[in-house]
Amino acid sequence: MSTTEIKPDARDALTVSYETGGVRVRRAVIPWCTEAVLAEARLSGQANDILATDFTLGIEGRGDISAHQITPVEGGVSLAHFRFQPNFGQNMSLTVKFRGKALHARATVVPYLTREAFLAQLNVFLPTVSAQLHGETVACRGYVASQSKNLVATCALVSEAGLAPVRELDLETRLMVSEEILIDRWPIKLSNHQASGTRALVTTVLDGVPRRTGHWSIGWHSLDHTLSQNSLMAYGLPAFIRSLRMSPVRYFHQSASGIYSVLESPVKLKKNEMLGPVFSIQSNLPGIAAQLPVIIEAIPKTGEPFTLKETTITITDGVNLLAPGMLGSDEVAQILGFRLMYRKQVLQACSSDPQPSVRISSEGGFDAPVGLGWNSESENQLLMLMQTLTSRTQTGS
Repeated sequence: MSTTEIKPDARDALTVSYETGGVRVRRAVIPWCTEAVLAEARLSGQANDILATDFTLGIEGRGDISAHQITPVEGGVSLAHFRFQPNFGQNMSLTVKFRGKALHARATVVPYLTREAFLAQLNVFLPTVSAQLHGETVACRGYVASQSKNLVATCALVSEAGLAPVRELDLETRLMVSEEILIDRWPIKLSNHQASGTRALVTTVLDGVPRRTGHWSIGWHSLDHTLSQNSLMAYGLPAFIRSLRMSPVRYFHQSASGIYSVLESPVKLKKNEMLGPVFSIQSNLPGIAAQLPVIIEAIPKTGEPFTLKETTITITDGVNLLAPGMLGSDEVAQILGFRLMYRKQVLQACSSDPQPSVRISSEGGFDAPVGLGWNSESENQLLMLMQTLTSRTQTGS
């Protein structure tokens, strides 16, 4: 085969990468921290007498360098490999040549990125702070200071130039009071796999967060450069309890034939029918994540209230439904109603009788204030809860 049959392959004429910190990044840029530039020319055609030195890479302002290796790939295609030091502080113009003849009509220009230019194109997406509660980690903008074990800061780092240079930026997560006073800092470390790519999810557990109320700021920083910052509010438990709001109680009803429905008020039950309350509770604190130990009790016509369900629920500024299950018609006939309790405080109470003849005192909670109505979110959750209840009944669980 003659030498004139050597030509650039149309699929990928020249691929440029850079190395830094032992990581190779396949991006056609040269960051300020680059240790070596690597170029691969994809060439079509074969000749028995070609050598690696037949291929050179013309670097504007520096002359030509020879390929250090030729490797064959599929379909009569070969790769010519070049490795060289960058021109720090300036772009590089590259031209692949075979025995002195340029194989490209135009040179490939590889831009140089200063530290400042790299930071300018480094983006932080979905910066999120979560509170680690007992058994759960919940994204939030506020939390109860006495309840959160730790805070967790998560974000996605995105750089079209590759993420390996992030290792040179001393990237860290910082906890501050009102964006002014530094409390603590945690370094952000990338694995080699993350550093070689353009996107990475990074997570920092902010252990030992002070358990006091007030405004906090959690940010992602590189020395004197702020990439992103989130504000967070730590509330005291009394403020959280005062923020709780209830919607009017709904009722799950099961007919004697096993058909479920949702009622806005109780009905007189027939034999083999069942009834149970559904409480809806949420907080008006924006983005709150907290936990609330509650008890749902039945209030008998005689005797002391008895527990139907005791649980700890996670409260957010969204809808949180509580249903203790349903009682049969004989059991419902023996009670006045139901109430939702936090410690000794009645959060809400409701009747089990469509026409209650006895009104319970404010301590019983029938006249507890109703703060919220039902919206599409709560209606959807109610429907899902009823479907779950129906499914469990049908499977006998």
